[in-house]
Amino acid sequence: DVSINAVWALSFLGDSASWCERMVDRGALPYLVQMLRSENASIQEYAPQVLRSIIRADKCHIMSAVECGLVPNIFALLQDDKSDSRAKAHSLHLLSDVYSENSQLKAKVTLDRVKIVVSFISSEHALIASVEGDLENFFDEARLGFVQLFHELG
Repeated sequence: DVSINAVWALSFLGDSASWCERMVDRGALPYLVQMLRSENASIQEYAPQVLRSIIRADKCHIMSAVECGLVPNIFALLQDDKSDSRAKAHSLHLLSDVYSENSQLKAKVTLDRVKIVVSFISSEHALIASVEGDLENFFDEARLGFVQLFHELG
């Protein structure tokens, strides 16, 4: 499928500011956010990686991604029983980055969303994803980010 190949290729292009800026300027952000809701596990896995590269290259893109529906799409993916564990792990890592870089979003975190994150982090899906190779570091970083967030929220 063309979408799978495209998002896979984008996930390897890195996080150079100029590349990410071109992606945003060409209107890719809404499509990448929508890809989080894809039924294809590969697309669900690679889309958050590309989005993470974009927001890490330039923090000003966080709010653009949020305005495209990033946060609700991530939470929908985390709650979807059919979604792949690796996709959920990458989405959780992206979500951790989004919250850690934006104080406005931190202020809007609800108890329901905290429960969703805690539920996933403590689930067998998280354990499976973390032992599947390179995701162990992602989970460690995401957990640390959410522990800090929860601590700040009181």
